[in-house]
Amino acid sequence: MIYLLRHGQTEFNAAGRYQGRVDTVLTARGRAQADAMARGLVPHIAASQSIIWSSPLRRATETAQIVAAALGGLPVRTEPRLTEVDLGVWEGLTAAEIDADWPGVRASFERNTWFFGAPGGESYAEVADRLTGFLREIGADERPHVLVSHAIAGRVLRGIHAGLEPLRAMRLEIPQDAVFRLSGAGKIERIDCPAAV
Repeated sequence: MIYLLRHGQTEFNAAGRYQGRVDTVLTARGRAQADAMARGLVPHIAASQSIIWSSPLRRATETAQIVAAALGGLPVRTEPRLTEVDLGVWEGLTAAEIDADWPGVRASFERNTWFFGAPGGESYAEVADRLTGFLREIGADERPHVLVSHAIAGRVLRGIHAGLEPLRAMRLEIPQDAVFRLSGAGKIERIDCPAAV
């Protein structure tokens, strides 16, 4: 069983900047969202049997530490394959800045797939390959696995699990206040969390 979380709100999220692998930090709202996700997760898993994995980026590890504390102080294991997609030269930019310097590029892609067209960035296939390898490794372990990742990487991960085409995967929702439970036969359930305080 896998429980997938996106990190809480960051300073870049609040400013409308695309992060990619830029190492940004959580806002106060982001920490409250992480706490809400942790509280929402607690009734669903036996903490003593769980394993927490996090992208090594700070916004994810901060979120994972908050979740780990709610689950009794479990250790957090960092996993580079959960890292957000590399956006190349577009990292840290807003949509308006990208459109000004690369006119028409984002518009030339299907909805939300433009992330994979960044000069110097990763392709969908590259992201899917690293996430597929990780899912295979933990798939044989029946303990609950809590994964703390990112918006785009989380979409790709859920797409792999459900067997979705990339265009469908990239249309999946990316909340920062819910947990997704991934179970057998490609099933994905959203667990809504208590309101962030």
